[in-house]
Amino acid sequence: MDKTYRTHDYRIFSGSSIGGLLVIHALHSRPHLFQAHLAFSPAVWWGARTTVQEAKNSYPKQNTLITIYI
Repeated sequence: MDKTYRTHDYRIFSGSSIGGLLVIHALHSRPHLFQAHLAFSPAVWWGARTTVQEAKNSYPKQNTLITIYI
């Protein structure tokens, strides 16, 4: 993508509903890909809340500001 389009070094990943859940998943599984994560009204009820539980366990290990709007 960087070769085809003009991009910046600061990467932001955002989404709402199921997209917000994907943002949370990306934050705890591959935190190095984006410098900011915005999850608006994430579908935390989906998948028996496993993504949220896994994310909660990984947050203390990360040195980042985390805000989730529900």
